[in-house]
Amino acid sequence: MRVLPTILLGLLMTPAVTAAPPRPARSLEVAPNPIVLGGTNRVQQIQVTASGPDGRQFDVTHRATLEITGTERAAVDGSTLRSVSDGDASLKVAYGGRMIEVPVRVRNRTTFPPVHFNNDIMPILSKLGCNSGGCHGKQSGQNGFKLSVFGFDPRADFNALVKEARGRRVSLASPGGSQLVAKASNAIAHGGGARTSTGSPDHFLLSQWVAQGAPWGNDGAPQVRSIRVSPAQRVLQATDEQQLLVTAVYSDGTTRDVTGASEYTSNATLVADIEEAGHVHTGRVPGEAAITINYMGHVTASRITVPRGGPALIHSNTLPRPTPLPGNRPPRTSCPAPDTSLVNSGGRRDLSIRRRRRAKTPICSRRDDMSTNNQGITHGEPGSREGLGRYETRRTTPTTTPRIFTSRA
Repeated sequence: MRVLPTILLGLLMTPAVTAAPPRPARSLEVAPNPIVLGGTNRVQQIQVTASGPDGRQFDVTHRATLEITGTERAAVDGSTLRSVSDGDASLKVAYGGRMIEVPVRVRNRTTFPPVHFNNDIMPILSKLGCNSGGCHGKQSGQNGFKLSVFGFDPRADFNALVKEARGRRVSLASPGGSQLVAKASNAIAHGGGARTSTGSPDHFLLSQWVAQGAPWGNDGAPQVRSIRVSPAQRVLQATDEQQLLVTAVYSDGTTRDVTGASEYTSNATLVADIEEAGHVHTGRVPGEAAITINYMGHVTASRITVPRGGPALIHSNTLPRPTPLPGNRPPRTSCPAPDTSLVNSGGRRDLSIRRRRRAKTPICSRRDDMSTNNQGITHGEPGSREGLGRYETRRTTPTTTPRIFTSRA
């Protein structure tokens, strides 16, 4: 009975944990700028980057305040902007006493462009995991429905959705009641659970495709040529965050925000992990992680670096000299001083890894190698062949006699 009062007393005496103050910002930058919504690009991911007093950039997308002027044109949903009706508006972004205003343009909101199965529906099936090896993409399919693994055969997937099973997977009379749409949102019992929510952009696009007659699409429609990610490289602190912005570039020069439709993987989750919508979180382990982004078979990567000791050490070129090890080591009178400057090759500068240049004379390198093996070196005259190219070793003799233990009979 005495334990409970002790716990309560400890809770009362524990000081309240206050939130960390916002990092000071000298300026703000918003991408994209301006923001254009319309057609199939009805939702746009916003990326807000702040510059500190020292010039280093850091992400404040999920810490900034987003406010839209003209809610009848567009609406803010978390860190994304969703179109409502045609017209012009402006987005106000505020953080740390700084504010920036970005123009917003909404065009062609009332008419939905023709949906292309390969360009619009296949990315959704891949992102939701429908064609993965653990679901309908495995060799035998799942519950009579089989898709090509990772969507390598879009034409076969189109036939499986539209023509197989007597066309019961799509209902042109009731697009929202189609098995493809209803099972994805779990409105109809689905073994894989809800893969999307009702009213989400993916759910709306699937419904529009069925409402348009579930077409394959025009073969001459623009195709994805490449994808780009911003930032391509960023140095972050431990337990920091970064919002990625992924844009697809089509053959006709148009672009589309595909941040929410891409697949993300991290090769070092302890350094930096990734969420579905391109939200990166760093851990407490320093290192470098490559965030791989895949959209429609096009792959790019963003390199996230967490230096040891924080980004403040990155631009430091003055490091203390190492303390010499104790022991009978010969003096380094003729050896050049080691270069302890940071080396910018292979990420060593970003990780604040110190590297010494190899000694120019054989004597210095041999001293470093043999000093750890309890061996000595005999030197010749400075500049002689014996001093530069030949050395002798001698093994030290133990000063104590080893004990001999005998067992008693």
